[in-house]
Amino acid sequence: MPTTYSTSLRLALLGNGEDTGTWGVWNDVFPPATKSGTFTNIQGDHRYSFRCQAQDDLSGWGSFSSLVSTFVDNTPPAATLGSLPDWSDQDSFTVSWSGDDGTGSGVKDYDVEYATGSPSGWSVWLTDTTSTSEDFTNANDADYYLRVRARDNADLQGVWSSPPEQIGVDTTPSTCSIDALPDYITTADFPMEWSGDDGTGSGVDTYDIDYSGDGNIWIPFESGTSETSKNLNLMDGKYWFRCKANDVAGNEGDWSQPRSVTLDTRAPLVTASYQKKVLAGKNITVNATLTDVSEITDVSLKYGEMVIEEEEIIETNENEWDVFWTFTVGDEYGSYEFIVITEDIHENSGENKFSFNTVLCSEGEFRDCGTDIGECTIGNQTCVDGLWGECLGDLEPGLEVCDGRDNDCDGLEDDGIICSCVPGETRNCGINTGECESGKQTCTDSQVWGLCEDGYVGPAGEICDGKDNDCDGAIDNGAQCCQEGANRPCGVSNVGICKLGVSRCTSGVWEECKRAVMPESVERCGNDEDDDCDGEIDEDCGLCDNFKQDENEEGIDCGGPCPPCPEFPWFILSIIGAVILVALIILWWWFKRKGKELSWDTVSDRWGE
Repeated sequence: MPTTYSTSLRLALLGNGEDTGTWGVWNDVFPPATKSGTFTNIQGDHRYSFRCQAQDDLSGWGSFSSLVSTFVDNTPPAATLGSLPDWSDQDSFTVSWSGDDGTGSGVKDYDVEYATGSPSGWSVWLTDTTSTSEDFTNANDADYYLRVRARDNADLQGVWSSPPEQIGVDTTPSTCSIDALPDYITTADFPMEWSGDDGTGSGVDTYDIDYSGDGNIWIPFESGTSETSKNLNLMDGKYWFRCKANDVAGNEGDWSQPRSVTLDTRAPLVTASYQKKVLAGKNITVNATLTDVSEITDVSLKYGEMVIEEEEIIETNENEWDVFWTFTVGDEYGSYEFIVITEDIHENSGENKFSFNTVLCSEGEFRDCGTDIGECTIGNQTCVDGLWGECLGDLEPGLEVCDGRDNDCDGLEDDGIICSCVPGETRNCGINTGECESGKQTCTDSQVWGLCEDGYVGPAGEICDGKDNDCDGAIDNGAQCCQEGANRPCGVSNVGICKLGVSRCTSGVWEECKRAVMPESVERCGNDEDDDCDGEIDEDCGLCDNFKQDENEEGIDCGGPCPPCPEFPWFILSIIGAVILVALIILWWWFKRKGKELSWDTVSDRWGE
């Protein structure tokens, strides 16, 4: 009996990557004349699996064969480029991309193209690459456009990504320049301007501005500014400026060539060297140094109503003069000033005031004072703070006694007292010193010398008139000479708490010192001030932490000054000694008149009478 055969081809549809599905018969033939067939009406993006089995008349259906399968993918993949920065300051940049095939067969590789200048005329960069990023190198300064497409494992090729990604390459720094400046500017507030150029690059973003006072050491003036001008307000002097531009791509430009300008808004600066204390009526020399940023054109000195326009020039150049003047100061004691007037080529003018004091004598200088007429003796005066001090060591006029001497130092012996003489006898009287003129005296019938007559002019009180009124051989000595309305400093000093006051001349005499602050007798501990005006603060206050009231403390540990400790009364003893000395002189004279010698015994006898 002949054998018969039949075959059955079964199909399972597996969608979306599933491993199981429903089996169905696709082809059932007998006899098995057909060994292949075309599977139609397929569904996209699904996997199809096939198996077969055969039967014969003897054994029936055999087992199924092993599975064979295929994936049906009819959707192309999509690709996109990663975002790129607007600009790059390097000639290379990184490009990244990605693809998506949905539920299809999956992305296999990519093609990447680029174009320069505009999104046309595309050039191949990468083909069939499996990478998803790459460095684009050797780029020139230009705009670059890039696009990508993907291919899947079913060899389906996607479309180019759209729109293309764009990036600008700018590796050339910008340039900057300071606008032209004049040689000189004579206003304190002036504008400075600058500009930049980036060619066809990314464009200027910000500027940095530096300035210098010597053209070597630069100081930041403006940093990261987008402004192109600024008003400046600077001191007089010469300044240099430079700038650099930074573009949008991040390129930092080079510094520009510097430009300079000289600012001249002020008169020449004056420093003066001169003697601060000058003898009244004598000459003073002023040496002045003038400096300016531009050319100096004129200088003069004004003292009171006098203007000295002719100066002695030591050395000059355009912007530095060294000059001096010599002039005579007033003959009154007091404070004065002179003014140095300057001008430069830009008509900046100024007045510079300087002060000095006129004095009647030089510090520490001494001179004779008083008179040596009759029994008087000459003393001496010492110059203190420009004025003659008290007359010391002189013997002043005393009471006239009938001893044949001129006791009251008026040039007349025994005048004004009763002394015996021969009636009708005459003698010379008076002196011919200063304003005084000698005369004659006649003895009266009462044997008393009469008045000094016959042209006699006696001494008078010294007044400030340039004459020797008291006939002591010195002009205006002892008179406080001054010019009406003049002022002079008085007091001790301006050291510590002390302040100099002012004394005003009235009727030729200096008034009482006003507004002066005098030193305290002792230093106050703990107040951090120089109370006794000796230039030291809280001296002798070293025991401010011993919990005792000692030294100059008012209370425990610098609570204030203690009452001053008693000091040895040297001044009082000096007065007493002087009185005793005068008494001894009078006693000596009295005993001499009596024809006796001055001794202890004679003194005892005199006081015992």
